[in-house]
Amino acid sequence: MSLSMSSFIHRHFLLGSSKAIELYERYARDLPIVDYHCHLEPEQVSTNACAKDIVDLWLSVDPYKWRAMRINGIEERFITGAASPDEKFRAFANTVPRLVGSPVFHWSALELKRYFGIDLLLNGDTAEDIWKECNEQIRSGGFGTADILNRSNVEIVCTSDNWLSDLRPHESTRKSDSAFTMLPSLRGDAALQVDSLGYADWIQTLGVRVNREINSISLLKESLVNVIDDFDRVGCCLSDHSFESVSFCMIAESDAKAIFEKALAGDGLSCEEACGLKSYLLVFLAKEYAERNWTLQLHLGACRKTSSNLMNRVSIPGGIACVGDSISSVALSQFFDCLEGMEGMPRVIVYPLNVGDFEKIASLSGAFVEEGVWGKVQLGPPWWFNDHYEGIVHQLKVFANYSALGRFVGMATDTRSPLSMARFEYFRRILCNLLGKWIDAGMVPDDEILLENLIGDICYKNAVQIVGSRPVQSEVASTSGTD
Repeated sequence: MSLSMSSFIHRHFLLGSSKAIELYERYARDLPIVDYHCHLEPEQVSTNACAKDIVDLWLSVDPYKWRAMRINGIEERFITGAASPDEKFRAFANTVPRLVGSPVFHWSALELKRYFGIDLLLNGDTAEDIWKECNEQIRSGGFGTADILNRSNVEIVCTSDNWLSDLRPHESTRKSDSAFTMLPSLRGDAALQVDSLGYADWIQTLGVRVNREINSISLLKESLVNVIDDFDRVGCCLSDHSFESVSFCMIAESDAKAIFEKALAGDGLSCEEACGLKSYLLVFLAKEYAERNWTLQLHLGACRKTSSNLMNRVSIPGGIACVGDSISSVALSQFFDCLEGMEGMPRVIVYPLNVGDFEKIASLSGAFVEEGVWGKVQLGPPWWFNDHYEGIVHQLKVFANYSALGRFVGMATDTRSPLSMARFEYFRRILCNLLGKWIDAGMVPDDEILLENLIGDICYKNAVQIVGSRPVQSEVASTSGTD
């Protein structure tokens, strides 16, 4: 069956000049993908799990689409509720025409084109035909998670894994004949949530993971190192911590010991105590990451506590947060300065959600440096609410103005669907279009070697140097300890 019309996703999509087209087709289009930050499920990748239908593959894991549907007034049962898959698909199809100008509109058309060969614009009139065509192709095979990554020319993909995650899927994938490498990255938030109600229970669960009772901060640190070593053995070279706001207050070890014992007992911590213990543990972890040549990712400024009404109604969380307040460059500088003073500063990628923080973070790249190490601290790719056409352009311009564009580590999907790998094409087209404009305006020389190296570094080589240069060690060792 052919579902085509005058194509929206054509050869020149987002490429507004002959120079932009040339740059994209010569230097960007065919580069392998290194997705150093995503949320694919490792088990689904290692087993090449196949979705039941297009909703299972496309809508059930995408909070961007859920959010758009809610804004369009769609009932929650058609989003994350009990409606049938075909009903959910039609509800999304009826939403898409309202999204002109948004990244979801672009991504949806791009994904239907690249993975299903569908040129029809998704709407209420085309929904049934597109639903049938996509599901027929999925049933015919070739739409397993690993299949899609291979079709997307993925070379390295880094999943987001917590302290308690099972690392066997990564080991299994490494032993297979997969054309791509899957590596874990350590999402370390739970270790720092010292003021949460469930922190003591989490410490107990971590103790089961490492086979010891954790009743002191020294045993906590030892246990965290055990898990870090397990991650390191299967090739992990990235950690990730998320903070709504940034505050820093370094405390003495004796104070950290006392505050941890208070948290372990379930006693409430004051704001000052929580900040002190979080700062102490984050510095400890950052030093451990630096020793292993890991890169620390900081996702900053998401306000996740918004509508209690909506959070209580939805069956699956996601799509409810908003952009938070501006972060403190003073606190962030204090943290980095402390690490430098201890010679424990890892490479850091900072993802600010508030667009007003882009210049702030990019300017820090000139303050915290290390001889012989490029991009010691850098502004990360446009994340979440900024991952759209204007956001990508703005981030590239800020990076160029305040840092060194040729050292940018490039795009990451930060998503849960393998179809999102099409966003690399989206990013690369926008990058080449911007460079084409600069060349036409006389701001950048039309030099083949310069442009090939610049585009190749941003779209591929810089990310490879961060996540693809470490040898993977032997089998995952089981962590053990004494009571």
